Amino acid sequence: MLSRDETRSVAIYQAGPDVMVALVEQLLATQATLEQQVTGLTVRVTELEARWNKDSHNSHQPPSSDGPAKRPRSLRQRSGKKSGGQTGHPGVTRVLVDDPAVVIPHRPTVCAECGAWLDSVPEAGRERRQVIEIPKPRPEVTEHQAVQKVCPVCQTVTAGEFPAEVAQAVQYGPRAKAAAVYLQTYQLLPYERAVEALGDLLGVYPSEGTLTNAQSTAYTRLAPVEQAIQDSLRQADVAHVDETGIRVAGRTEWVHVMSTHFLTFYAHHAKRGHAAFEAIGLLLGFCGRRVHDAWAPYLKLAGLYALCNAHVLRELIGLYEETGQAWVQALLRLLLSMKAAVPRPAPPDRPPCPPDNALASKRPTPVA
Repeated sequence: MLSRDETRSVAIYQAGPDVMVALVEQLLATQATLEQQVTGLTVRVTELEARWNKDSHNSHQPPSSDGPAKRPRSLRQRSGKKSGGQTGHPGVTRVLVDDPAVVIPHRPTVCAECGAWLDSVPEAGRERRQVIEIPKPRPEVTEHQAVQKVCPVCQTVTAGEFPAEVAQAVQYGPRAKAAAVYLQTYQLLPYERAVEALGDLLGVYPSEGTLTNAQSTAYTRLAPVEQAIQDSLRQADVAHVDETGIRVAGRTEWVHVMSTHFLTFYAHHAKRGHAAFEAIGLLLGFCGRRVHDAWAPYLKLAGLYALCNAHVLRELIGLYEETGQAWVQALLRLLLSMKAAVPRPAPPDRPPCPPDNALASKRPTPVA
């Protein structure tokens, strides 16, 4: 590339037309290169801006990825109703019980009008009020004793047998273990906080090993219930499927879910895609209509499927925010009006489900 002084010099003109043409071509090529770079950078900036503006309300991203700075925006439309209980809605009022555990009478001692003494005056009536309270955190300890007896014939000492569930000198009962499983599994408390909650609320302080054993026992005993849920889901006409990441021992693994209006089945697996489908077995044995978010492994499964309208709405919102095209907003209104008009559509027809014993579910190992 010639300098500014070289371009102005007489020598460039004396070199002839070919040099001038080459110079112009070089300048045009440089300009084209710069235009390509600017175009590429503009596209990249547009992509980055679009990615920055994506969150759970206009994309497939979960609300947990929005971060604290962004508040999730609901796709639900305003109903136009006032806040609080609606007209015609049955109220829930606490009623007096007939057999309270404790009754505390409050008797007047003197007349409120003249001050006369009322101790010996018979009652004319009572007004009842009740206070509902939880029991004090005092564990109930049941002692089992194996009574020993000496045989009068052969002098052999025979002892009574403890129940099979009473296997240790000191242990926790089924209600305490059930409370621990409830706090960990349903309320999602970690081990240490579950022990604290049991101590603070119920006055028992089991070890983390006891909690682990309680989880394992519950898992084993609930196997028939879990199998019944899976069998019912396999016969469903429509089922929703999804997966979400969880942290297990410092690494990302996955919780897979399949549900209907009445049933929900969760399974944990280290993988997210087809390997998990095969290990769990439920999806491969299902021949109804799957409703999902168009994730590629779901699309590769055989059978009927439908796209989740919640995800479709988010994508349309994102498209409208990027383009402002009127048809997108019209389609949004149409989908929402269809949902309002048919809140519970009839299940679609589906082909008969062939029996396949090889697709029986394989129960995964619980996560400690």
